[in-house]
Amino acid sequence: MKHHPPSDHCRASCWTSVVLLVAAIYPLSANPLAPAQDIRSLMQRVNAWQLAHPRMQPNDHNWERGTWYAGVTAAQRATGDDKFLLQALNWGTLHHWQVGTEGSGANKLFCAMTWVECYLLKKDPAMLKPTLDWLATDAPNSPGGAKVWFGHAPAPFDKPLYSDSLFATPVFALLYKATGDRKHLDTLDHFARTVSAELFDKEEGLYYRDGSFIGKKTPAGRKILWSRGNGWVFSGLPRTLECLPPDDPRREFFLTEMRTMAAALAKCQGADGFWRPNLADPEHVPVPESSGTAFFCHGMAWGIRNGVLDKETYLPVVKKAWTALASAVSPTGMVQWGQQVGDRPSSTKQSESHEYVTGAFLLAASEVLRLTEAGLLKIETTSATNATPLLPPPAMRPGPLPAGAHPFSTDMNAFLSRQEATPGFRPTGLKREDYLRVIEGQVKAMRGYQNPDGRIIDPVEKEEKYYATPCYAHAVAVLAHSGHSNDADLIESGMKAQDAATADMASGTAISSPGLRCSPSSCFKRTLLPDGVRIGSASCERCSRRNSTACTPAAATTGVWSTLPASSCAIVRASQPSITSRHRWPGR
Repeated sequence: MKHHPPSDHCRASCWTSVVLLVAAIYPLSANPLAPAQDIRSLMQRVNAWQLAHPRMQPNDHNWERGTWYAGVTAAQRATGDDKFLLQALNWGTLHHWQVGTEGSGANKLFCAMTWVECYLLKKDPAMLKPTLDWLATDAPNSPGGAKVWFGHAPAPFDKPLYSDSLFATPVFALLYKATGDRKHLDTLDHFARTVSAELFDKEEGLYYRDGSFIGKKTPAGRKILWSRGNGWVFSGLPRTLECLPPDDPRREFFLTEMRTMAAALAKCQGADGFWRPNLADPEHVPVPESSGTAFFCHGMAWGIRNGVLDKETYLPVVKKAWTALASAVSPTGMVQWGQQVGDRPSSTKQSESHEYVTGAFLLAASEVLRLTEAGLLKIETTSATNATPLLPPPAMRPGPLPAGAHPFSTDMNAFLSRQEATPGFRPTGLKREDYLRVIEGQVKAMRGYQNPDGRIIDPVEKEEKYYATPCYAHAVAVLAHSGHSNDADLIESGMKAQDAATADMASGTAISSPGLRCSPSSCFKRTLLPDGVRIGSASCERCSRRNSTACTPAAATTGVWSTLPASSCAIVRASQPSITSRHRWPGR
């Protein structure tokens, strides 16, 4: 039998029906900002998840776990919950309060910060002695054995210097607080100033990760300033300043660093609240990243609470950052979108986390909680929401788009009006799950025709036809976002389809039919990106198309149909609870 492609009218009707179907599935998203008790609960859930899913071996007490426990002790101070303290005490007891086993001197001290915190609460000298003994040894990676002992292993330990090491600076301020011995402040001062002199970019107000990145550029010609590399520095500053005497002359250096970095960081925060892996070039690795975001949120929140940073300037930055972080927490408590171990900007996935990501989150949550309880941060009374399992948090919107913003809003309103004018029209009575089961059946059928590139191939004509590929990706996004299916293989299949559609958009090679000249993902830009933002090589500012009428509702009614991409409907919320609603379509 000859396969006949559907008419433009059929395609239009089918696509409008799919869009309306999505409206029945998505409720308004909740504001991730929550009352103080909800923040406490979120901290407990995140920590419990990490306890149940350790990444390091049971006998580990190096930098990854040391960062987690820096968050654990911060959580104990902020909440007063002795479960956090008991966790820290058990960890120290397990390792007999010894410094870490790494070669890098600074990394060996990440765990020691927790040991000193425990000492300050319990006053047990056994908690301090191993650290003090090691600091006095003549090893080349110890302050007792070398003037520059804080380079990255392997030996020699005086190079390379690296910004991550500065996360350990608080241990010396804590030791001064514990012992009153000012030699620890001298060690702290030399350590911080030496690393800063080599790696701090005065023009940008930020740090290079190490000297190998100085002078290197991204493909766009911008510097490489790693987000988490700066996070280690910025998150170490408040914990250092907390223990420095108010009249100590060293204090001004750290205050200046905090204010300078905060100003630079505020400028490169994403509109969604996340920072990208490269602070100097967000398009270098254009994904959200939670560990750097958490470190920055922690430092700025502390700065506001302690009068170091201007509240009016930085409170909105913290609020956006915390909203983003709360959205990255899975229902089970995993802090998602955490870049894996590395030394430079690199991509990350929703499914990736680590113990240091949990620690950074707990540090941020501890300070956000304190801001909230002090009345400095006004937050909503709604529960935290979660990022879609398919798309990163920056693609999420907190509610529907303004009326008319959706490119098919005119047609959808007309459709609803015709429904009301139809004699004997009655709602179907179908529920949300009914529609999801229909979509699931469509996805199962289409998935069998997906090629290795991610494209959906027509089984009769043996080629990709019309908008099958982005429509398939869209349907997968619906299933994933709604929670109906979180199958990892299915989500990967949908992402491959979206990648293929987006590649067509960038290259301007969209669809073969002359009636479908718009690239497969043209409405993606219209829905998610500001007007005028260009994507790839496409030339049209409105919809990224080449040489065709702008993608508007008016164009759609004349038969120039553009297809929605996988994400455009799946990541924004409709304001209608069901397609049988008698209200007008607001646009999404």
